[in-house]
Amino acid sequence: MYKFEYDEIVIVPLDFNQFYQSACDYRTKITYSREYTISESIFEQLKILIQDIGKIKWIAIDMKSVVSYPSRLFSELINYDCKKVFFYNVSNGTLRNKLSEDIDGIEWISDEIGCFDDKAQKDIEKYISGICKEARKKEQMKIVEKLVQPYELGKEKPLDSSGLYSNCYVNIKGLFTNSNDYYFTIYCLAEKISTLNIKFDAFISSSKNGAIIANLLGGLLNKKVVHILGVGPKYSMELGEPISCVKEGKGYIYIFDFICTGTELKIASALVNSRNANFLFGMGIAQYKKSELNLSLFRNIDVLVDMHEMKVNYKITGDKRDIGILSREGRANDN
Repeated sequence: MYKFEYDEIVIVPLDFNQFYQSACDYRTKITYSREYTISESIFEQLKILIQDIGKIKWIAIDMKSVVSYPSRLFSELINYDCKKVFFYNVSNGTLRNKLSEDIDGIEWISDEIGCFDDKAQKDIEKYISGICKEARKKEQMKIVEKLVQPYELGKEKPLDSSGLYSNCYVNIKGLFTNSNDYYFTIYCLAEKISTLNIKFDAFISSSKNGAIIANLLGGLLNKKVVHILGVGPKYSMELGEPISCVKEGKGYIYIFDFICTGTELKIASALVNSRNANFLFGMGIAQYKKSELNLSLFRNIDVLVDMHEMKVNYKITGDKRDIGILSREGRANDN
């Protein structure tokens, strides 16, 4: 069962677990939904977790996007010691009433929070406003943090899309080798896009990693996908043929993995606009400081993780020798 663990609290996102199970069972037909019905097999995994609670301080069951479950399924919880268990993000009154009918002893702290020990109300509210509220964001940041690979000083590498140099490499390819992280990241991207309330016709990408992610999201959200591969400073200057795959009057959401200076994004936007099509939005996994992306185009992008929030000492320069200068200056300022 997929879970987040912070400060002796285990957080179980039931919606993602249901999605993950379906994705594993039906690999050729994976879809994203804004509403989930919890299956018996997911509940069996939850029971095992509750049985083995041991030294865990609390188990927080995140009911976000959960709308139903098989009749009387949660009634089995009366057979276990659930004083260390609570529900949150209960989405509607129907679900809350169903849980009340099925689980003897559940107490409602609010419309969205249910527990088995009303004496712990203050503690539970504290955890929800702190750890639980930010759990998914923290998990996204933890996943991206594992992908950041610093270079040794003096061995900085060029960024292919812009010709600049960086002291770090964000190895998005590493994401695809960890199925848990990979599914959770794609799920979070699909969730963000589904809440945009933007009418669009297709996803568009301009990098290999972006193409992989766009294909996955296209399948999850039943959208067409367009790839403009090889976009970069040199290629864009030489490109003379029309981009026939981009259709006039259609709306596109740009999909990327990691955005630094936004060179590929700007070129892709120009190509879409040259076809009298609409470049509506950009969505990706991570980006370098929002403050660096001050053009109007970048106001319409969103990411799961901002590198600045992660306190990653990410630097970009036109000359790789300048990386060392900036690094020394940064250390001096810290001292």
